[in-house]
Amino acid sequence: MRRSKVFFLHVAWLAAMLGAGPCRAEAVGVRVLDASGQPLPDAVVSVAGFGEGKPPAGATLDQRDLRFVPRVLAVRRGGRVRFLNGDRVNHHVYSFSPIQRFELRLKRGDDGETIRFDTAGTAVVGCNIHDWMLGFIRVVDSDYFAVTDANGEARLDVPTPWPEGAKLRAWHPRIAETDGELSAPLAAQAVLKTSRPLKPDPWPETPSYR
Repeated sequence: MRRSKVFFLHVAWLAAMLGAGPCRAEAVGVRVLDASGQPLPDAVVSVAGFGEGKPPAGATLDQRDLRFVPRVLAVRRGGRVRFLNGDRVNHHVYSFSPIQRFELRLKRGDDGETIRFDTAGTAVVGCNIHDWMLGFIRVVDSDYFAVTDANGEARLDVPTPWPEGAKLRAWHPRIAETDGELSAPLAAQAVLKTSRPLKPDPWPETPSYR
């Protein structure tokens, strides 16, 4: 086969690939509700069943006004979390959770340290100095995830076509179902509602600076 013909076939193949274009992303709207139908903020919503294997993005867990901000943080498995101290007091942040154990002494205004989370699951985070402080890092095995807002809503941009069996999952520390998760088939609009009363609120009123 002559070189000019090979070149022509290569250009035709490349044009066909470019013409196909990337997968189209479709917005997925999710609402998470408690058993009485009230919105559930701070729920981590993710898609299970497929993914593109994108490099995981980093995230930040700050400490302000003697609280973890955000109090529920979502990160892709393999992602790194940077711990900051925006307070004017020192903190001693720790987790004894099986997916990642750590202990960080953070001085006031400290830029903090970074920890990588390689195992999916939940890390419960506390402070040895201020024992009422409580946060949750939910590590998901998905490229598509978000945390619900004050209305219990989240939006995910998920590439189509969706494979058969793909599911939406929602996790929250107060969900009483197995593993603290709800699930439903992946759909453009979905409502995930708990079937049981919520667990006790893990966030008591935060004391003022002392």
